[in-house]
Amino acid sequence: MPTYEKVNAVAAGSIEKVNGVAKASIETINGATTPTSGATVWVTAMNARDIAYCSNSDTTSWTNYDAGINPPTSGVNPLSMGYGKDGSSNAMWIITNATDNGEMMSAPNAADSSTTWTAIQNDYRLFDIAWGNDVWVAVGQMTGSSPKGNNVFRSTDGGANWSSVDVSGATSIANTGCYAICYAGGTTFYFSQQNRIYKSTDSGASWALAHTLLDSGSSDPGDIRALQVTNSSLVAFIKSAGEMFSCSLSDDTDWSTETALTSSGGISLNTYMASGGGRVVLVQSQKFWAADVSGKSITLEHNNADLSSDTHGNATSVGTDGTGTFIVGCTDGDILKSTDNADSFSKQGGDPGAGASLKCVAMIADVYLPV
Repeated sequence: MPTYEKVNAVAAGSIEKVNGVAKASIETINGATTPTSGATVWVTAMNARDIAYCSNSDTTSWTNYDAGINPPTSGVNPLSMGYGKDGSSNAMWIITNATDNGEMMSAPNAADSSTTWTAIQNDYRLFDIAWGNDVWVAVGQMTGSSPKGNNVFRSTDGGANWSSVDVSGATSIANTGCYAICYAGGTTFYFSQQNRIYKSTDSGASWALAHTLLDSGSSDPGDIRALQVTNSSLVAFIKSAGEMFSCSLSDDTDWSTETALTSSGGISLNTYMASGGGRVVLVQSQKFWAADVSGKSITLEHNNADLSSDTHGNATSVGTDGTGTFIVGCTDGDILKSTDNADSFSKQGGDPGAGASLKCVAMIADVYLPV
């Protein structure tokens, strides 16, 4: 029996309920079954162009390998990673890199050390990437002249070809970096710049200012560095101030006041944050923060808590598959795992890159976001 991919134009991975029935309780829709949820594999991108992966059935045994393409060279570090589909609806992994030469690279199966990675050149440094509704969208360094200036990059053929979307006409868009983008289901994407959130309702083809975040004192709280969707809610994290805001996707102009996260102001990229099942988790150094989010309601459950009593490197990325499992990647290749919705973490054996001072900068599962 086939599985359904969309219901009323909403991707299966973005569906939480249908006619009030939780997705987990739905067996079939018009004869098509609900796609299996949860991770099959986990993949992390590490410094020096290294990739590591493991099976979800054994997160203690990791295999790491060099992506082996040029550009980018072996000295270039990745910034973010996305999982989605290529132009033929097959699996596709895309990584953004900290370079203006080979800014992205793609592979049909990152969880295979013999896989062939392909370099994607756009002459534009990209900080974050998202996939949804069969479209890839990336944002990054909006400085310099075209094509480096005020542009979003977009692919409608599974990452094979990319075009720039000029967003210079969007209200208050500036000649500075954009660090976070997310898919919100249907044809909706969001990206952030400084304290502003921009929205597309046509899968990234055009953009408009949706909201400007202000704190409870009506002041600019600072740059948004993480932006994600879960539980029909949009969540934003502010660097430097170390604050979290949220809203319901049904009204993205009505936001919560700030929730302060103790000592979290160093979190600088979207890969330090993962969201699934209404639980939002951030990691940095030896600490983590976890909150439950529902619309404008943020309930902080763990604030600057110790990640684990086990000795481990500094946390630099976190991923989830939406089943209550969160995996954290650290410097020196250390891996930590939670199976209780990020209430506690334990160190995993067989760490990728152990002893090689490799920094895990992105950690995701083979599931379509949001979860």
